[in-house]
Amino acid sequence: QRRIKSLPASFVYDLSLASSMNMTDVYEKLLILENEYDQFNSNQQRKVKKQID
Repeated sequence: QRRIKSLPASFVYDLSLASSMNMTDVYEKLLILENEYDQFNSNQQRKVKKQID
């Protein structure tokens, strides 16, 4: 559950090397994915279970 901003720069650098992208693009993509994940979790928590009697 680490936030992207708390990842070490060396990790982002290694991802950029593995993906053949520059570090800025990798970091921005990670932030987008983190935002999508947060929205998904938020939507999951809003769902209310209804009990049918």
